Amino acid sequence: IEKGGRRALSRDVPGLSVTAGGAQTFEIEAGVEHAGRAVVLAGSFGFGPGFAIQGVHVPLNVDPWLIGSLDAANGPLYPGSSGILDANGSATAAFVLPPGIGAPLLGLSLYHAYVVVEHSVVHMASNPVRLRFLP
Repeated sequence: IEKGGRRALSRDVPGLSVTAGGAQTFEIEAGVEHAGRAVVLAGSFGFGPGFAIQGVHVPLNVDPWLIGSLDAANGPLYPGSSGILDANGSATAAFVLPPGIGAPLLGLSLYHAYVVVEHSVVHMASNPVRLRFLP
């Protein structure tokens, strides 16, 4: 983690109904020092122990959901999950759960975090945030 760097990732809702579906929106606040850099948000079923990339600890586990969330970047399930931070080092992304397809996820949790990258160098990773799948 970069000294003095922010790790702020927040979300609007703590859970989504597997029946009704919905969206969890993320506010990415990496700080002005990261303005113009690339950001990638991903998810996994766990946040510990996580993994390190270029000496930066990413609080997500490498699992099938992590790989799938990266493959789904900027698609209908993960709109805005990959892009460029604005002049304030901010961005917005989401996870969208279509109605009625999430039944196998009931009772599980996902965790999301982002990394900031520039010229193939990972500068920082955020805190993880949780999403619970509800009836």
